[in-house]
Amino acid sequence: MDRAEMNAEERLLDVLLRLRHPLLRPSRAMLTLPGSDSYQRSREKLRQQFRDGKLDERMVELDVRERNSPQFGIIQQPKP
Repeated sequence: MDRAEMNAEERLLDVLLRLRHPLLRPSRAMLTLPGSDSYQRSREKLRQQFRDGKLDERMVELDVRERNSPQFGIIQQPKP
C-alpha cells in the first residue's frame, strides 16, 4: 500500500468513526475518545471490514483539497 492509499484509508476511517459516534454521551465519552482502547479497537475493526470489502456498499462524502503544485518557468532576457 502506498502513502496516498494509507492516507486515504486513515481519512476514511476518521469519517466512519465520526458517523458511528456522532454524539458522545458524557458517561461514554472516555470510551470513545481518540486514543482510548475502545476507539482504537473500533478503528481497527472498521479497517479490517474496509480491507475485506465489507464496506463497499457504504457511501461517504469527503472534501479533498487539491494541492497547488509549484509552477516552474524559465525567464530569459530578450535577445537584441
